Amino acid sequence: MDFLKLAKERHTTYAFSDKPVSDKDIEKILDAGRWAPSCLNIQPWNFIVIKDKAMMESLTQSSNYGETHTAPAAMVAVVLQAGMTTKEGLSCIASLDQDGPYDSYMCCGMAALQMILEAESRKIDSCLLTPNREKAKKLLKVRPEDALAIIVGFGYQSKGAKQKKRWRKELNEIVSHEFFGENPARAKASANINVKPETMNAPGGRPVSKMPQPFRSPDKPNNDLGKEIKKGIQK
Repeated sequence: MDFLKLAKERHTTYAFSDKPVSDKDIEKILDAGRWAPSCLNIQPWNFIVIKDKAMMESLTQSSNYGETHTAPAAMVAVVLQAGMTTKEGLSCIASLDQDGPYDSYMCCGMAALQMILEAESRKIDSCLLTPNREKAKKLLKVRPEDALAIIVGFGYQSKGAKQKKRWRKELNEIVSHEFFGENPARAKASANINVKPETMNAPGGRPVSKMPQPFRSPDKPNNDLGKEIKKGIQK
């Protein structure tokens, strides 16, 4: 499969069916994570494979926006191991501005990315969860000095499950040339367009009313998002 096509087809799944993911597929997914790039090639991760339904439910519901998800068929928790980093504070580099830990967490993020793309290539759906780190560490018996960077869920989307409309900003809205904010093509286009006042704060000059919105009913607040999705799942 063409990589860009693969990247475009991958989406976050909120409602998983009971169909299991095979051990063979899990192994391939883990191997993709293993080959992720890492700072100084320290490979600071440990992957915890979780299949216990009760455990996955607890981890899902304790994660940020976990109420918008059902538990997947399998999970991989990506642990950042303190013993694998070369400096104090989970930093993989000696950094005067204390940015070293960000590089270590980025390594774990790249491992997670490679796993979800490998899953997509196998027609397996996925989601990324930011855990309540202390609660999740306790549940998974992670050592106090280590960090739980991210949890990845794998499975198959339930039939009829709701999906957000996917969109991305245009390249000329996010790309600069040589210096931040320098985009000759965007400047030229802006000079030839009479932008209406109500569109001034919309990226790319799009009318505010036409911009893609978070997946929720207009008469419901953000904190009802999980209830709305689960209601749709049950229909």
